[in-house]
Amino acid sequence: MVGRSGAAGERLGDVTARARNLVIAGLRGRPEEGSPYLRRLLAVQPGFSLQWLNALLEPPRRYYPDVVDHYLEGARRGGAPES
Repeated sequence: MVGRSGAAGERLGDVTARARNLVIAGLRGRPEEGSPYLRRLLAVQPGFSLQWLNALLEPPRRYYPDVVDHYLEGARRGGAPES
């Protein structure tokens, strides 16, 4: 397994951790809990959106399409912008 290193790797790790928290809040039906994560996501990754997240998750979609769709639904419910 190749590890992430440097600023780009740290930024991606930060984005994925915050996105995960946003998704969890959305799936729990608590978008207000996800709003701080969304603000931080947009500060670190200004282009963050469902479209951006969908592109990032395209490789695992081949193997786990239902999981990826569920994840994107959580992000949508959590307040992620469409594009």
